[in-house]
Amino acid sequence: MATPTYASKRYFCCAANQGANWGTATAVNANDGILALDDGGFAHVQTYDPYPAVDQIMAKSGDLGLIGPCDFSPPVWLQYEPGAWGGWLAALYGTEATANSNNAITHTFTWANAVTKFFTVVQERPGKIWECASAMPFKLVISPDGSHIKAVATLRGNTIIDTSVVNTDTEVANVSYVSTANFVNFTHGEFLMASGSGQLTANNDSVTISDFEISIERAVDSVHVVGATAIASPIEGAMPTGQLKVTLPRASATNVGYMANFVAKDPMHATLTFTGGVIANSNDANNTTKVIFGFPRLVFKNPPDAKLEDVIKTELTFDIEEAAAAPTGMNSARPYCIVRNGQTSNYTA
Repeated sequence: MATPTYASKRYFCCAANQGANWGTATAVNANDGILALDDGGFAHVQTYDPYPAVDQIMAKSGDLGLIGPCDFSPPVWLQYEPGAWGGWLAALYGTEATANSNNAITHTFTWANAVTKFFTVVQERPGKIWECASAMPFKLVISPDGSHIKAVATLRGNTIIDTSVVNTDTEVANVSYVSTANFVNFTHGEFLMASGSGQLTANNDSVTISDFEISIERAVDSVHVVGATAIASPIEGAMPTGQLKVTLPRASATNVGYMANFVAKDPMHATLTFTGGVIANSNDANNTTKVIFGFPRLVFKNPPDAKLEDVIKTELTFDIEEAAAAPTGMNSARPYCIVRNGQTSNYTA
């Protein structure tokens, strides 16, 4: 199948496959498709640098500058079966544990000391296949997008070419998708939050929110070394950063009263859970698809914000930190994400 030439994004695919050696592309294949909403700035980053010598009124020569880093952030609507995009999520968190219960597979991604995994990413253009041989996820933003949940992973790539001999028409024609539906919906959500380290329960700790944003980022570098045209494999330097922002649509004495928690530097812990339908092939009606974001330690970044508007709401901003120990019922002392579906294999190798 030839690469499409029609000038509309409806015809062109985006795909990713985990790499083994930085700078060496791997071939995309079945189930590697990513349902990106747009290209996310997927482009070769390099400029022509004119030589500003003396004794010339205008530049007469120059050369191409260094390549990259080529950062890109293709947005998707979050799915309970995220397919290849789930590999980016797992790689960003860093560790993955899998458990099977009556064909309901729980994938738990926990924050590792460093991000080490990377991917070959391919996007089609009219008559061309653009390939980034190696791209490492280092940032994630999750927020509502109408009834859907938008998820934006940012990757740092080494370079982008359109002359690949690894990913040609043949390989890209094999790309398929784990699912083209089964989206996480805003109405599927539940937010639980409390101070202390006790078990979170829906009866006692449910907090009504109308908006949220999760943002986490690893501080990876982009270093050029002598003899190489593109960046070396990134490593982390500074501490990672993360924030959770939530909007409580009705200000009250209770939620404005979080001022006391701020002053006392009293941390919270929370989960944001989305629950979908029953997992196919599971013989247990209670085995539903889930996506859970766990925050064992949330520290108030600012006092509660309750502006005098026509309808007063309360906005809370937290820094995401590591707890001294996992609160009761939580999987880790560090931030984690749980994806439960029918996929038996790990999202990363």
